[in-house]
Amino acid sequence: MSEPRKHHFVPEVYLKRFAINKSGDIFSLRVKSEYKNQNVKKINKSQVCYEYNKYTFKTDKIINANKLEDPNFIEKNRFAYENKELDLLFDKLDYSKKLFVSEVRKLIQILLNLKRRNPAFSNEFLKPDSNQNFLDVNIVRLEKDLIKAGMPKKRVKSVINKVRNEMTENLKDEDYKLDLYRNNLLNYNNEIDQNDKPLIDRILSWEIIVYQTEYQNPFITSDNPVYTLRNFREVFNMNFNFVDGFAFPISPKSLLYFSKANSSNRFDLYKTITYSKATKDIVLLFNNGTIINSSKFIFSNMKEQLVITANFGDYF
Repeated sequence: MSEPRKHHFVPEVYLKRFAINKSGDIFSLRVKSEYKNQNVKKINKSQVCYEYNKYTFKTDKIINANKLEDPNFIEKNRFAYENKELDLLFDKLDYSKKLFVSEVRKLIQILLNLKRRNPAFSNEFLKPDSNQNFLDVNIVRLEKDLIKAGMPKKRVKSVINKVRNEMTENLKDEDYKLDLYRNNLLNYNNEIDQNDKPLIDRILSWEIIVYQTEYQNPFITSDNPVYTLRNFREVFNMNFNFVDGFAFPISPKSLLYFSKANSSNRFDLYKTITYSKATKDIVLLFNNGTIINSSKFIFSNMKEQLVITANFGDYF
């Protein structure tokens, strides 16, 4: 069996929702380029939003620490939700169905996982500030564990210094830093990650609105599709503090929006979802948010909609 080399950071099963045919062809426009007047191109979903070997572990230290027999473990095993949960839940929203509270929890987890897969997230691990934070957090944690285990203070100091020097040296290696990112992805599964539970509980209390539009005025998506909003004007890649909500286009027809404005911690068996008809201004507002948060490309099932959105945001 050949090893997977093209690792998609935006799932193909999601991009297919914006396709113009069953083969998965979509319209694509590069909006963040030094060259103006980019042309809309028709391209297959398999040819966008991927990096070669993005999720393949590279360093023996991390591979051995996780006792991995296959460096491609993440790509082969940790994205199973793509073919099952994502389409199932998004289809329910697309067709105005009810969702159990447990399904909404799973939906929020999927959206958080999609953010972690994206280069906009993984690139943070290459920044010096991120490295220093990783070092400080782990040193503090190790020191507490050693003291709790009863190790003499003098010995603790010696061990900490040795570990700090070794970690500092490791963090000079870009492959090692990206393996730390990949190490985070090992927690992926179809269940709720306990580390995410407080955030998921907070978002779960927010009002859910699914904006639905006409075929002639579709929502678009991008190579970095989930974003948060403040005052419907300021767009953030993923900041849940001091924002009004977060948005995610689930198809040309529908956009999912979690609104912080009307929060409630009272839940029944089902989570209340408001299905609202989107005006042209609402569609343009959210499409503009999508283009602002994109890394390079935006996608649609309608060529003209990409041009309209790009012109509105002066990206064309």
